[in-house]
Amino acid sequence: MTDDIVDLLIGIVHKIGARAERRVEREQVADLRRVQGKTDLLYRLAEAALANPDGVVSEVLYPIADPTTLTALVDEHQASKS
Repeated sequence: MTDDIVDLLIGIVHKIGARAERRVEREQVADLRRVQGKTDLLYRLAEAALANPDGVVSEVLYPIADPTTLTALVDEHQASKS
């Protein structure tokens, strides 16, 4: 009886540990998601900004990189700093 309880407890602890490990891995993968073509994209954004210094961001930069891509760039940079 005692052996069964110990085996059950070991199984529960193992499940909790495995679940926590999967959660941490998912969070790390999300933090490390890379933006493809980042250097070229940043070059094109800088070029557009310099060519149209008085332009509106949504008209000049968003055709090159949408807000979602820009957010991903910021997130990637912040994740690499920590």
